[in-house]
Amino acid sequence: MTREQLFDSLQYLDDELIAVSEEPKGQARVWRRWGSLAACLILLAGAVTFAVRDPRGGTCTMPASGEQEAAAQTERPIQP
Repeated sequence: MTREQLFDSLQYLDDELIAVSEEPKGQARVWRRWGSLAACLILLAGAVTFAVRDPRGGTCTMPASGEQEAAAQTERPIQP
């Protein structure tokens, strides 16, 4: 099909079909933006949770200044 044949065949299209095809479809990308933001926040929360967890299964807590000496004395070494 040559250019001229294609151009000649386009003149038979209905005007309503052309009008429908020219309408903008901007709503399709809104959910992608919010979905990707939610996925990033979930990954960030998981990374923070993994970074601050205690290797022994609990959560890491910083003792108060007076409790540091007592905490250092009561810690037991990890046995294999």
